Amino acid sequence: MGNNGTAKLQGVPKIVSLHVFRSAPATALNDVLEFLKPSFPEITGEQLTSRHPEQYASFRIDVYEDNVQKAMDPGLWPSNTRVRHFLYTRQKTEKG
Repeated sequence: MGNNGTAKLQGVPKIVSLHVFRSAPATALNDVLEFLKPSFPEITGEQLTSRHPEQYASFRIDVYEDNVQKAMDPGLWPSNTRVRHFLYTRQKTEKG
């Protein structure tokens, strides 16, 4: 049968979201993406609303599952910045 039938059938890497927090308040999403792009070309993300925006900035970043351990390495990040798995919360629905 050969490879002709399987050439179009390919898998895609799983994306994992990480929570980056305790960055300086002036840090922008683009700063984080530019910092990580050389090591993680697939990087995407969004800036989050911090509980204390005057104290620190928070972000959700998405990387390939194979890169999670590398992305969570404290040696990669500036001092005092924290990274953990992103926790998705369910929205409460009103019963009525």
